[in-house]
Amino acid sequence: MRNLSSFSLQPVGSANDRGLSKSLLIFEGHITGTAINGVALEGQFEYRGFLLLVLQNAPFEEALHIYYLSQTLDILDHV
Repeated sequence: MRNLSSFSLQPVGSANDRGLSKSLLIFEGHITGTAINGVALEGQFEYRGFLLLVLQNAPFEEALHIYYLSQTLDILDHV
């Protein structure tokens, strides 16, 4: 497993009624068109695809989203 710094997030809109926000996923400076839950990247790793740890950073509603992406940046799993 290799630690990365290739991904970043661009928050979109405001939080929904549950306080959850979404962001556009950016890979190597290019917007991928994929929107994911969360606004802050806590970690990013490469191993047979990409593993992203994303925080919600919402007051009173902290959440960690874990995404597993393919090499082509398709979301394979999310918890």
